[in-house]
Amino acid sequence: MRNGRTGFEELPISTRTRRTRLTVAAVVTAVLLALCVADLPSFARPEPPSGRIELSQGWQLASARTVQADGVALSSPGTPEGGWHTVTHMPATVLQALQDDGTYPDLYFDENLTDVPDDLYRQDWWYRTTFAAPAGSTSYRLELPGVNYRAEVWLNGRMVAGNAEVVGCTPTTSSTCPASSTPAARTPSRSG
Repeated sequence: MRNGRTGFEELPISTRTRRTRLTVAAVVTAVLLALCVADLPSFARPEPPSGRIELSQGWQLASARTVQADGVALSSPGTPEGGWHTVTHMPATVLQALQDDGTYPDLYFDENLTDVPDDLYRQDWWYRTTFAAPAGSTSYRLELPGVNYRAEVWLNGRMVAGNAEVVGCTPTTSSTCPASSTPAARTPSRSG
């Protein structure tokens, strides 16, 4: 039978039917909410962000001419042999680090700059430090804002980026590193 508004006759709904429909709707809503906020399986959980540490202290610098070890040895934990200079703060150029540690006196005074060898920039240099990686992550990103030319980056005995990848002002590389890590960066000379 048709009525004037909807075209169909409206049948009365019992209170019991209405209550049942509301209960079913409430249960379905509760199940959907539970599924939406349920814990993800371990393989699907995003990794928490790793803590950020600045590696501006504790660096050493040496000419590749005086250090006979390779990147594998220099980026492994332990004390390297050779004529290492303390770098007071990174980023620092080779000349700045050598001035800061007293190898060369104030380069802007008198004719002190003339005492710096002409081939200083024609040789490769190693920068090295050791750090403890923040817990809670399995991979980290190394940002090397002090590299203004090119560098090889070694971490725990393995090259993680070559001098074709680490170029320019703010190079970065990603790697997996354990709790204690030793990076080393070899900056090639600009002459070759």
